[in-house]
Parts: sequence; structure tokens; C-alpha cells
Amino acid sequence: MWASNLDATLKHTTWDTAQQAVDILGKALEGQTWLLGDQFTAAHVAIGSVIVMARFNDFLPKSQIVDDYVERLRERPAFQQAEKLTWPPELFPN
Repeated sequence: MWASNLDATLKHTTWDTAQQAVDILGKALEGQTWLLGDQFTAAHVAIGSVIVMARFNDFLPKSQIVDDYVERLRERPAFQQAEKLTWPPELFPN
């Protein structure tokens, strides 16, 4: 929504800026590996994929804690397998 510059009601009832979203995510991850501590859950499948795509497209401000989270997601074998199917390296080089 931030990238499209839409003035949508939902945008203003969740976070007003991408920085606020990064700050909230950073606070949730502070001092732990995953959002729910040390356990990977379905929350990471849902949220992580959006964060990875947003970081790939530079829609989110730089944040070391978010970058580290994305790297942990990308290290997971299931993520790597899904990435090969949906983001072929020849089309989306890192």
C-alpha cells in the first residue's frame, strides 16, 4: 500500500508509514529468533513472505533486525524450495 500511495482506510488503521511497520516488527523480534520466541510458526509463512517481498522491492526502510529476520527465513530449506519454484534465480538475481 505504501508503494502504491493509495489513501486507503486500512492503511491508516494499521500503520501510517512503512517505518512504523518496521519498528513494530523490530520490536516483536527484539531479543528472539522468531516472532514467537525460538519457534518457527505459520505466522512466519504468512508475514515472512510479505516482508521478504517488500525487502526485495525496497518497499521497507533499512533495518538490521528485519534484514537478519529475512536471512533466517531464507536459510530454511522449505523457503529455499519455494523460492526456486516461485522466484527462479535467472529471473530474480540477488
